[in-house]
Amino acid sequence: VRSNDRAGEAFKHDCVAERGSSGGPVFDSAGRVVGVTTYLYMPGTENERAVALDLSKYFSHTKVSNATIDAARGWQPVGIWVEKGTRVSLLAEGEWSYAPWRKNAQSRGVHHPDLTRLAVIPELPYASLICKVGDSTPVSVNKRWAGSGSGSTAVSDFAAPTTGELMCRINDSELDDNHGGLTVLALSRN
Repeated sequence: VRSNDRAGEAFKHDCVAERGSSGGPVFDSAGRVVGVTTYLYMPGTENERAVALDLSKYFSHTKVSNATIDAARGWQPVGIWVEKGTRVSLLAEGEWSYAPWRKNAQSRGVHHPDLTRLAVIPELPYASLICKVGDSTPVSVNKRWAGSGSGSTAVSDFAAPTTGELMCRINDSELDDNHGGLTVLALSRN
């Protein structure tokens, strides 16, 4: 049972949580995640306890959206409106092609000097996933990588330089010969 006056604190629940299996979600009757199970053990004592941490305050400041960004289209909305200074985290996976005779590229794009002239933002890798908030300068989504090929995932985060809609696209000015798309998961938190 969760009390409204205990936001941000631990609360009692009936979820199974044992040593080694904590960290799972706690749902309310409407199917919303309201907490995370935590198993507490105090060395040197007999005290062990399973509790849930109330994350409603955290979740109330968090927006999550996902979208497929089509390589054959220009700027596309991801589904999040952010305020200036908001932290935005992006996760991108999948492959797209920037020309019919070229191999597929992931969100990190390709590093080829001859193709730089075709980039929307020449300072960023050609055919990479680029994102912007409102009319701000686009950023590349390729800070950290896991995996390779179509199973690779890129992770990036930045502070929104202005207030506006989060938009993404391929860094390619010639869209007619592109195909495929990337799945983008966006998270913003104040």
